[in-house]
Amino acid sequence: MNIIQDPQLRKDISIFAGEKLKDNRTSFADSFKLHFDAFSKHACHEVRDITACLEGMMLALDIIDDIQDDDNGLSIWMKKGQAVSLNVAISLMVITLSRLLDCSNKPDMIKVVLRHLSRSIEGQHQDLYGCISNIKEYIDMIRMKSGSLVAMANTLGAMLAGYKDYQMVEDYSYDLGIAAQIGNDIQDVMDFEEKSDWKLKKKTLPIIYLLNPLVKEGEIVRDYYNGKFSFESLQLYKEKIIEIVKKSGALNFAVAQKILHERRAIHKIESLPITDEKISMLKEQLFYMGSDTYGNGDSISNRTS
Repeated sequence: MNIIQDPQLRKDISIFAGEKLKDNRTSFADSFKLHFDAFSKHACHEVRDITACLEGMMLALDIIDDIQDDDNGLSIWMKKGQAVSLNVAISLMVITLSRLLDCSNKPDMIKVVLRHLSRSIEGQHQDLYGCISNIKEYIDMIRMKSGSLVAMANTLGAMLAGYKDYQMVEDYSYDLGIAAQIGNDIQDVMDFEEKSDWKLKKKTLPIIYLLNPLVKEGEIVRDYYNGKFSFESLQLYKEKIIEIVKKSGALNFAVAQKILHERRAIHKIESLPITDEKISMLKEQLFYMGSDTYGNGDSISNRTS
């Protein structure tokens, strides 16, 4: 953290990082290391440094997303206030990118980070505007927003190990990110708490299904999204809406899409030119991480929320 001289900023960064990482590392960092291990036969001193960079980068994105969504109110960064926390997030991004430049002798790795980070920000911007109107647009958006970050972590691990055909890793990583986001959608559509997707009128996969005028059961959802009644009024219909989600086909459709992308990822992983033992290791650990949504509750760094 030598790049930052101000003692208060250094202190805030340390406090924020301590809260985020007190339980365990982010699954992005674990996934990076997993891919290095899968494609390399030797240890590498850069793994630890790049792992720390990924953790710092994901923390920065978490902070920014919580500010954008006015979410996670119990976190230290939300209690500190938007101005201070946003400055900490920006500082973390500068620190991690600077550290990546210092610790890696592979310039292409920095290009991969910037390319995927830029794509994720584009996807986030689309999500913030809420202009998604159909399933294809939504899948394309979460491919950018969530899939890009998974692809970044996994590709970095493969590249550091010296694997040349990292496009294969990118391909299945996008599918993993999409599946993880849809898994969050499935959980969140049943949540009617104050900071839920319903409250924020987010257009997630099962909700987009119900917004289709051809789905007659979704009329109450369409009325809410069109501003005909408030979130407080919507909560009175909570049980009815959960029943609609289950019986209309919205839930089954989301589950089917999740399985589809998981199977695509598995098929691509099984075609990798590595040992069967390492392929099994990748499948087992990646799908364990996926069940935890890459360890971040909101993001594939708030990017799966």
